[in-house]
Amino acid sequence: TGPSNKEMRNMIQSLQAHNTLLKNEVTRSKKRTSELAVQIAKCRDKQELEGTEAMELVKELAVTEDKQKEEQNKKRIEELTSTIKDLQKQLKTSHENQKELKLLLDVFKGSVKESRSKGGVAGEREETSRRGRRTDAESAEEGERSGHGSEE
Repeated sequence: TGPSNKEMRNMIQSLQAHNTLLKNEVTRSKKRTSELAVQIAKCRDKQELEGTEAMELVKELAVTEDKQKEEQNKKRIEELTSTIKDLQKQLKTSHENQKELKLLLDVFKGSVKESRSKGGVAGEREETSRRGRRTDAESAEEGERSGHGSEE
């Protein structure tokens, strides 16, 4: 029994030494795991911060783009408004010219054939220019007074 007891003691000592080594390795692994967990937490915080900063940058960029689009739209509206005003002025001028030409045509139609000479028409044209600046009602009254009413 002596040699087998000795062999058993050696095996037990060997297993205890191996068990101690494994316990030390487990302790080191736990320590390393906790260190890695701290690093992972720091990385997550950093990622979240960077993500938040990135989101803020994206929002700022979107706001900037919206402002630029708004400014472009304002410029377009101003240009369109200016164009509309110009067109309205041109329309008003065209209406005034049309009224003047209609009045001239009415005077020309109403004049007697003998008075349609160049001199007679030129004099009436000057008179028509003055009338064109008056209202239609005034022009009609004056035409009736002078005997040159419209004969359409």
